[in-house]
Amino acid sequence: MRVLMVIFALVAAPLATIVGQSKPVKPVTGNNNGVPPAVGPGGLGHDALHCATRAANSPTDRLFNKCPVDDPPPPPPPPPPPPPPPTCSQVPPATGTASMEGQVVDAVTFVGLTGWCIDLTGTDLAGNPITGSVLTDASGSYAFSGLPAGTYTVCEEIQTGSTQTYPPAPQGGASCPAGFGWQSTLRDGFVAQFNDFRNVIVTP
Repeated sequence: MRVLMVIFALVAAPLATIVGQSKPVKPVTGNNNGVPPAVGPGGLGHDALHCATRAANSPTDRLFNKCPVDDPPPPPPPPPPPPPPPTCSQVPPATGTASMEGQVVDAVTFVGLTGWCIDLTGTDLAGNPITGSVLTDASGSYAFSGLPAGTYTVCEEIQTGSTQTYPPAPQGGASCPAGFGWQSTLRDGFVAQFNDFRNVIVTP
C-alpha cells in the first residue's frame, strides 16, 4: 500500500508543475498606444488614430472598412440675401424738355434737408406713365428734368420722426401716400418751380 502511494505522488507532481506553468491569456485592452479599438463591421476594428487618419485622407468617402461611420456635420447656413435695391434715385429717362423742381426744408430753421426722397408720377400727353425719384442735394433741392409734356405729381417720402407742415391741403393740389404734394401740367420747355416741402424735425 505504501508503495502505491509513493508511485501516485511521483506521477502527480509533474502534472501539477505543467498546469501551474500554463501561460495566462492577456486581455486585449487596446493597441500599443493604449487606444481602445474602434469596432466596425463584423465585430473587428481599428484604433481611433487609424480611423481618424483614414477619414482625413478620404474626406468624401464615408465607407471605411472596420471603422465607425459618423453622420456628417450639418451644412452651413445659406448666406443672407442681398439688400434690396434702393427705391430712390431712379431718374426717369429724358424724353422731353420740361422740368419740375423744388426744395425740402426744416419748417423751423428753413435749412435745406439733404437725402430726402422725392417721388414723381404722371403721364405724358399720349397717356404713357412716367415715374421717377430723386434725393435732395446738400441744400435740400431736387429737380426732375427732361420730362415730356404732360401732367405730373411730386410727393415727398416723410422720414420717421418728422411731420409735414407744407404744402397744406388743398394748396398743393395733390394727395400723397403721406401728406400732400404738388401737381402741374407741363408744356414742352416749361419749368415748374417752387414745389417746396416743409417739415418739423422731431429730435430724440
